[in-house]
Amino acid sequence: MLARDDGICRMERTIAHYLPLVTMGVAIAFAIVLFRHWRRKPEAKYLMWWTFGVAVYGLATLAESLTTVFGGTSPCSSS
Repeated sequence: MLARDDGICRMERTIAHYLPLVTMGVAIAFAIVLFRHWRRKPEAKYLMWWTFGVAVYGLATLAESLTTVFGGTSPCSSS
C-alpha cells in the first residue's frame, strides 16, 4: 500500500518486506556450515560448489532486502 506525505511516495512496510533479511541470515548461516564441512573434507568438490551457491543466494537476498526496505520506489514513479 502506498502512502503520500508531503509529495513523497512511501510504501507501507509489512513483515513480508523483512522476510528476505531472514532468508539471507539462514542462507549465510548454512553457507558457513557448508564451508566448515568442506574444509574438513576438501576432496568433496560438491561441497565447495554448494557453499558457493548458497553464499551467492544469500548475497542476492541481501540485495533484494536492501532494495525493498530502503529503495525500489518504482510504484511511486508511475504516477
